[in-house]
Amino acid sequence: LKPLMEVAPVIRAHGGVLEIDAHCRQPEMMARGAGQALLAKPHVLAEWISRLKGTGVMVSLKMRANVVDEVRLACALERVGLDIVHLDCMGAPVDRGYAPTDLAPLKRVRNATSLLIIGNNGVVDYESAKRMLSRGADMVSVARALITSPAVVSEISTRLVQMEKKYGWYNMPSHICAGGDIRGLTFCCAPVKDCAIQPVLKELGISALEFMQLK
Repeated sequence: LKPLMEVAPVIRAHGGVLEIDAHCRQPEMMARGAGQALLAKPHVLAEWISRLKGTGVMVSLKMRANVVDEVRLACALERVGLDIVHLDCMGAPVDRGYAPTDLAPLKRVRNATSLLIIGNNGVVDYESAKRMLSRGADMVSVARALITSPAVVSEISTRLVQMEKKYGWYNMPSHICAGGDIRGLTFCCAPVKDCAIQPVLKELGISALEFMQLK
């Protein structure tokens, strides 16, 4: 915590973001209790974030999905001041490595928090970025795709600007029935039949009549 507290005012003065690495899983880092090992110490993360927010700096946490309960951790850290969760949507472990990008954890965190969410993993072009944005991400980060396609970030950015101009919503959600987060209720019709909207309304504590009146 000490070096983080020392650098926090510098980052704040330059308008930057201090990102805590609870993501890297190299053995030498895990052995020191750093990187992904921090996910097993939510009380430590909560203390760090609370203290860092006292400096006025914006704080982000980078973490990997399918390691701990992402929603529980994100909600707990939001309560102590976390601003951003940078979520690596890596799939759950399987026999031969890991499953493809898993957007379900991203959607769950979006539905449960007001955090700014940066989606990560498998963003290689506009379409893959759009899939993350439509599940609740506010931003996306790009990694390996830059090696083979240095222009990928500007290409994604240009398309998102065009989308914003056309629809007024650069990261608009997919419909609820197409897997979108709860923002997708914007597009839903009145719940007059058995469809995907029903369990969402139940979870939110909104009756069918209340939803129709809101619409």
